[in-house]
Amino acid sequence: MPRSLPYARMFTTRVLLAIALVALYAQALLPGGDASGLALLFGRFHPLLVHLPIGLLVGALGLFWWNRLGFGLAAAPAVATLVHLGAWAAVAAAWAGLDLEAGGGYGGDGVLYHKIAGMAVATLAVAVVFLDYGRLRQGIEGVHTAPVTRSHKLASLLLFAALVVAGHLGGNLTHGPDFLAEHMPGPLRTLLGGSGRVAFASIEDPGSLPVYAALVQPALDARCVSCHGASQAKGKLRLDTPEGLIAGGTNGEVIVAGQPDASELVRRIRLPASHEEAMPPDGRAGLSVAEATLLEWWIETGASFDLTLQDAEQTPQVSFVLQGLGIGAFPTGIYALDTAPPDSTALVRLEATGISVLRLGESEAYVSLRCSRSDVCLTPEQVAAIDPVAAQVAWLDLSGTDVDDAGLAVVERLPHLERLHLQRTRITDEGIRRLVGREYLTYVNLYGTAVTDSALSVLEGLPALESVYLWQSGVSVEGAARLRERRPGLLVDTGAAAGGQ
Repeated sequence: MPRSLPYARMFTTRVLLAIALVALYAQALLPGGDASGLALLFGRFHPLLVHLPIGLLVGALGLFWWNRLGFGLAAAPAVATLVHLGAWAAVAAAWAGLDLEAGGGYGGDGVLYHKIAGMAVATLAVAVVFLDYGRLRQGIEGVHTAPVTRSHKLASLLLFAALVVAGHLGGNLTHGPDFLAEHMPGPLRTLLGGSGRVAFASIEDPGSLPVYAALVQPALDARCVSCHGASQAKGKLRLDTPEGLIAGGTNGEVIVAGQPDASELVRRIRLPASHEEAMPPDGRAGLSVAEATLLEWWIETGASFDLTLQDAEQTPQVSFVLQGLGIGAFPTGIYALDTAPPDSTALVRLEATGISVLRLGESEAYVSLRCSRSDVCLTPEQVAAIDPVAAQVAWLDLSGTDVDDAGLAVVERLPHLERLHLQRTRITDEGIRRLVGREYLTYVNLYGTAVTDSALSVLEGLPALESVYLWQSGVSVEGAARLRERRPGLLVDTGAAAGGQ
């Protein structure tokens, strides 16, 4: 075969690669219209494609420098082939990244810097390919004796640096800014931009603890900011600052002061992980029960960014959470009882019926139950599976389900029930009568139900009740006023005015 033929093929493939790189820059720099469905589909492959250039180019660079340092010998064609494939993969991954960004939901400095680093990887990879071509042309009777130029060495080092930077920035977007730096020594963590913040810091004066800054924001940082922060702000929502929380996102406000049940942020957090609107998405670890409890409590107290722990009225469940963090008062209510932990096998069997089970704490006996499906809730099979852990059920969330008065009979089996969510269910006054005798019940949510004034006598008789939510129910303004008068200190939220009174 004439020696010119392989060189001609090498030249042709490199020209095509250069054209692809130019097209990539045109895609990135020139204004365009809405992305097509095919482009948006291709963009979804970016997380997959991005690993190809990393593997190929790191392998090629490793072999190249392994040879240059005299540790071994790898045929130059093998290195050139890996670089060539890696360059094509880098261009494809960068293009997919541009298409993914075009789909919306991404923005901020983190995305911009990651995009620049990705484009640099593609550019440097193509440069190394062309340097390889020039080097190989200088070979005599093959490629093994081809000299290595200083430009080739410099380009390979710059390519490796670009790969590291692009990979690190991509990891920040996916896992959060502290993912790589979390367990590093302090100086190195600072260098990489890690904050090193922990969720709950120990302090000498718990009363002066700012509720938002010390208890709420750290949880949002750990669970939400990777998608809703400075690096990227999906849905134009930022949860890393008070201003971002107040401003909300594309769909409007996400918190309603004094009304956690009306807050979009709380609704998304409460959704089952399998729900398409659940936050965080894609099965990622969401807020723990303790973190979610503190978030809802902060919103319920008015969502003040200046509120301190000593000025905030604590519910029993909040006191329990704070005690678990080493702050707050001694436990009260059911948390002061000597209740045995639930049987783990029974919990597994319960979850298999479609009931979502969450432990209120790693060392705590009590659990929270929620129906995973709105149309299949408290079936005979599920109720039978609840019985073995009935003494450990502290919270029961039936919100948005088809549960009716007959189904609410399950609460009579739960001696330590403390918190009951019935919003947007088919419960009526008849079902509320089943709450008689619930001595530890502190919270009842009846928003959007058909409950009327006839049920208020039952609520009035619940000795531990601290808050009841009645807005958009059948309870009259006069009935709510009588309940407040007869139970001073009870929060009766009708959603009728500021403060929910």
